[in-house]
Amino acid sequence: MKLNTNENPYQPSPKALEVLGGFDGDRLRRYPPPMADATRQAAAKVCGVPVDHVLCGNGSDDLLSIITRCFVSEGDRIAVPWPTYILYETLTQIQNGRFVTVPWGTNWALPGELLNSNARLIFLARPNSPSGTTSPVERIGDLAEKFGGIIVVDEAYVDFAESDCLSLVAEHENVIVLRTLSKGYSLAGLRMGWAVAQPQVIEGLAKVKDSYNCDAISNAVAAVALADQTYHKECVGKIVAERKRMAETLAGLGCDVTPSEANFLWITPIRVPVSEVFVMLRERKILVRTFPQPDLATGMRVTIGTPEQNDAMIAAMKEIMA
Repeated sequence: MKLNTNENPYQPSPKALEVLGGFDGDRLRRYPPPMADATRQAAAKVCGVPVDHVLCGNGSDDLLSIITRCFVSEGDRIAVPWPTYILYETLTQIQNGRFVTVPWGTNWALPGELLNSNARLIFLARPNSPSGTTSPVERIGDLAEKFGGIIVVDEAYVDFAESDCLSLVAEHENVIVLRTLSKGYSLAGLRMGWAVAQPQVIEGLAKVKDSYNCDAISNAVAAVALADQTYHKECVGKIVAERKRMAETLAGLGCDVTPSEANFLWITPIRVPVSEVFVMLRERKILVRTFPQPDLATGMRVTIGTPEQNDAMIAAMKEIMA
């Protein structure tokens, strides 16, 4: 049972699957629309922004790469609150940049020291991984007001959160918000994401992307998945409800559970070392995620699954923590 990669346990939108099953193979002879027009329009509608505020990518990882190549040259700094998504460091290394980490404050508070990083670019995952925590929108807005570079708010898990940072795009030219269909829409295998920013920023990013970075099938399926908000909200609601149940139950079993607004929980077992918990869960064919970094060594990240999967996880933890 995979509870280690934050995949959505539910099937994608039935309407999207119908498009996939009926896709006209003759369309594959031709190049896809360079700007993934169908998905771009659907994403703009969902986010409540004009189409020229949106750029699609081959997953949000593609957009992270585009942004890094656009704004960061050799020797430039990229700053992040740490710990966070490890890809940010990899992208910095590819550009021969300098990766600057600033520790989160108490209770995963956004560190003001980011302003002293002399960075060209700040990556801010909201909700953050692996903690699942969020920073107040107003606090990020204050940071954008004072920061001289670009702030990328990576909202890969925002579908499960109580708020988002889209309003900051209209207020700040230096804010880029990223979204993906991998988590909330159950389409991690499709590879489709999008960026929201002011038109002049989108125009610049479009010059850096590959000519056809989103394929025809992804464009068709993603557009329908985005349009099916009823099904999307139904699945998200199930996961949020199970997240609450899992957090309360695991806390009662002797775990420190960080309040999460993502589709996973950051859990620190109190009486049993996490290394032992990991092995005992694996023996029961349950996979969770641990991290080698010293500041994450005592905890584990657990994806929220279906009620049946979560019941199995709870039953295993009852045995392990007894």
